[in-house]
Amino acid sequence: MSDSERAGGRAIDFRPLTDPVDPRTAREFDRELHRELGHRKDREGLDAGCLILVVLPVGLVFAAAFGLGLAANPSAWWWGAASGVILLATAVLCVRAVRVAARRAKEMPTLRYRLARFAEANGLLFLLEEKDPEPAGSLIGRGHAGRLDHVLRWPDDGVEAGSYHYVTRSVKATTPWDHGYARVRDVGPAPELVLDATSARSRLDQLLGPGASGQETELVAPGGAGFTLRTRPRDTERAQAFVDDGLLGLLAQHPVNLEVVDGEAFLSLRADTTLPMTDPETWLWLLELAAALRERARSGERG
Repeated sequence: MSDSERAGGRAIDFRPLTDPVDPRTAREFDRELHRELGHRKDREGLDAGCLILVVLPVGLVFAAAFGLGLAANPSAWWWGAASGVILLATAVLCVRAVRVAARRAKEMPTLRYRLARFAEANGLLFLLEEKDPEPAGSLIGRGHAGRLDHVLRWPDDGVEAGSYHYVTRSVKATTPWDHGYARVRDVGPAPELVLDATSARSRLDQLLGPGASGQETELVAPGGAGFTLRTRPRDTERAQAFVDDGLLGLLAQHPVNLEVVDGEAFLSLRADTTLPMTDPETWLWLLELAAALRERARSGERG
């Protein structure tokens, strides 16, 4: 069966996602993309720098405190041991941040080049970033300085996917977060629900308002993946009919949480996890899932 047939008869050119890419071409494309947006530095390095600025001072302060304890009481050797462990852990975290940033800096130009060419070949919209997006689900709108990254929108299908970046701030630190997401618009008159995958447990807000978390049902997909269904008590029966074994089986293919509110479906992944957007199977799965959600909404309306 061809990819176009599996996507419901629509011809989709997946070659930009899988064909070999010249790294130099990808880097030049990426530099031009950042110049158009007025970026002076790549964000991968900035995020690593932010993490180091948080970890390094905290680690040094605690290590110094334990070192002072050892100086005041030389016989208490454990103060020195604790200081050494803290310094070692701080160094490991900083080195790891640098390595992750270096790997991402190498991989990101090729990813962006592939996604942009895939969008161009199929009449889609690729956005490197979208600042201050409208709140959606319990994820988008969370934290400060929120933005969408690496967004692919399918205008004819009402589907999009990408990642949401934001920061949380406390008195002691500013912490960056990234979550992959997908969105299906115009689902139809579906019951409002939150389906929390046990493999992707996240801090879901009480999206549905008062009473939403009072009714929980444990569900198991045919392959054994576990989910917790949360909805208003009055919607429980409709929600359980909506989330049948077929839908659970589709959702279990990726560790996602599902929210359905106001006729729209929103899927979110745990922190630092994104959908494999250069894998053609991801898009076939998402289009199939969108069709399944809309079909169940229509079936519920007829019922």
